[in-house]
Amino acid sequence: MTDALEQASGLLHEVGETHHTVFRIVDGADDDWASWYADWLVNPAESWEDFYAQRIVDHFGSAAG
Repeated sequence: MTDALEQASGLLHEVGETHHTVFRIVDGADDDWASWYADWLVNPAESWEDFYAQRIVDHFGSAAG
């Protein structure tokens, strides 16, 4: 995994952990969580962090070059 992918994946993991904290604070009120989670269960065969990190790097990496 490249440095950019590792950094993006790490940030996404941190966001996920933050989401868990906020999810508890708001007592589970996140209207779009089920849609996102269902898509992740059906489509990627890797961790969600790595899946989205690849897409972020692909999208924004070409703009930085």
